Amino acid sequence: MWTTNEPQKLDRASLVALFANEIPAIRIQAFASSEECRTFAEASSRYTMRPVVGDTNVGQAAFSAQRIDHLGMTQAAYKRRGPDAYFAAAEQAIAETAAVYEQSFNPLDRLLGLLASINDGQVDFAIEPDGRPYFVGIIRKSNEGLALHADFAPYQAPGYAVEGVEAQLAWNFYAAAPEEGGETTLHDAPWTWTRSRPGEIGENYPLPHEAVAGARTFSYRPAAGEVWLFNSRNPHLVSPPGPASGDRLAVACFVGRYPDGRLTLWS
Repeated sequence: MWTTNEPQKLDRASLVALFANEIPAIRIQAFASSEECRTFAEASSRYTMRPVVGDTNVGQAAFSAQRIDHLGMTQAAYKRRGPDAYFAAAEQAIAETAAVYEQSFNPLDRLLGLLASINDGQVDFAIEPDGRPYFVGIIRKSNEGLALHADFAPYQAPGYAVEGVEAQLAWNFYAAAPEEGGETTLHDAPWTWTRSRPGEIGENYPLPHEAVAGARTFSYRPAAGEVWLFNSRNPHLVSPPGPASGDRLAVACFVGRYPDGRLTLWS
């Protein structure tokens, strides 16, 4: 449970506390300059973003109700097609987002450096034991909000190396943010689920609101140039931006911690 309802600055102690769900969030102000945000948004606009769709009809209604446009990919979108399909698509996704970074700046490299400086260098992009790299850093516009959901690889990624993480954070860098609306609301009610058969996948999107009834909440409205991290096992939702208030453009990934303290990044 949270011991405070205030976001913290990034340091070793706050990172440990966030993994332990003792604080609601970490906020990094001025992660990127206004010029970096501008060039990133302009670079992103040169490519056609695709709408996220559900995987094998799971969650299709929810995704159809809330359009999420993106470059790159997520493991969740491939969870029922299996690791081979995901890693086959990852190479193209890596090249797609790298083109945006080459025209602006690479927020993932900056994140990697920050985490390495406070975790004794024990952080890297996720890879499978056979050397196949995960995709990291989906670029997305969530201009219609996001339904209540939670993310936790041990429930959602059977057969992947990241299934072995013991705790998981969501990382979001905002290159553009709406002038009104677009708040993220977190619930201090960590998602719990029990696998009833080998390989079963926990369904996370959407979660019923009954799962967070009475839970303490924390909300933030991002500003361009900021980074926010929170424990992704806590159910969270995003409200739609106000009419004509601008894009909610972000880069997102997960930060998982293995039992030996190593950190790993993937999307």
